[in-house]
Amino acid sequence: MMKHKCWLLLWLLSGFGFGRDPFQPPITTPCLVSVPSLQGWQLKGIIGNGTRYIAWMHEDKGRVVAVMREQPFPLREWQIDSFEPEAVTLSAPDSCHPQQTILRLKEQA
Repeated sequence: MMKHKCWLLLWLLSGFGFGRDPFQPPITTPCLVSVPSLQGWQLKGIIGNGTRYIAWMHEDKGRVVAVMREQPFPLREWQIDSFEPEAVTLSAPDSCHPQQTILRLKEQA
């Protein structure tokens, strides 16, 4: 019987016997400290209506990409929040600092 009490005491003292500290914030998934910038990205065109839109964007590396809400954004940290007739709203939901960007069509001269 004494042997069982010693094991129980060792187990309790090791910290495994305690629950989560209620005064500490709950353990959550880590957030992204930094996300890639969208500074070089430009919205070149949008087509669609209702809930189905396709937007063409010129990325910072010079490539033109088509994006849709149903597909992941080329920069995986960003997601498409909404399409408007002349703008696309993007956000980085897993960022430690909430970020949102609106890319708008530029007027052609």
